[in-house]
Amino acid sequence: MNDELNAFSSDVQFDVAEEAQEIAVGLTQADWFVKADSRDALLTALDRTDIVSEDEDGNKVLHSTKAIGVDEVGTIYAPTGNTLTDDEGNEYPEIAPVTGYHLNLRKVRDEADSIIKKLEDAKLTIDPPATPSRKFL
Repeated sequence: MNDELNAFSSDVQFDVAEEAQEIAVGLTQADWFVKADSRDALLTALDRTDIVSEDEDGNKVLHSTKAIGVDEVGTIYAPTGNTLTDDEGNEYPEIAPVTGYHLNLRKVRDEADSIIKKLEDAKLTIDPPATPSRKFL
């Protein structure tokens, strides 16, 4: 019985390792930073791609696929350089929204190239920020 179990276990391990190698073929990781005027403008640019779908209420949502990771950052806030004081006399930096609606993408497979191309054609991809608000690990 143990010999049969060991033989089965070896076969399963081999199959999993072989499948992992097949999955790894074609993986090309690259990050893209996207900035649109608004969420609606972003969704319009991404219309008819597989990262846009609708929830049960008919609202459009962005989601990752096996080809591309999606991080919908949205509005980014940054210090203005001004200092404010609260009712108790504590000072804190004033924060204001940065212009635009932001999205981070991680291309994992070449199938994502059409999505990246749509965003580039719409002139929504930007250079990587020096200090990104959020990034993939």
